[in-house]
Amino acid sequence: MTTMLDFRSRFGLHSAPFTREFTTRFTLDFFDEALAALQRAGEQRASVALVAPAGTGKTVLLRALAQKLPDA
Repeated sequence: MTTMLDFRSRFGLHSAPFTREFTTRFTLDFFDEALAALQRAGEQRASVALVAPAGTGKTVLLRALAQKLPDA
């Protein structure tokens, strides 16, 4: 089993050269609609199931929603 330390030492790195985090810098109508629907559900304290095929942007949508939430 390989660990992150093994990965870095294997290639002579002192830190990871990349992360999985990224910001959204685009606007798509269906993305904005889904984000607005999630926000409304959150304001109403409703339950939501976000179901879509792999690679369609579910995590990106949830990260965008998390950025819009207040700190408290």
